Amino acid sequence: ATHTVDNKIKILLENVYRLGSTFCQDNLEATTSAL
Repeated sequence: ATHTVDNKIKILLENVYRLGSTFCQDNLEATTSAL
């Protein structure tokens, strides 16, 4: 049971990380074009 919970948390963290990195990239591009 704990194994599936660990997997769900790992997948969730990966998704959050992926979203965060694309968000940062978008912000970086927006900031660069604004300059």
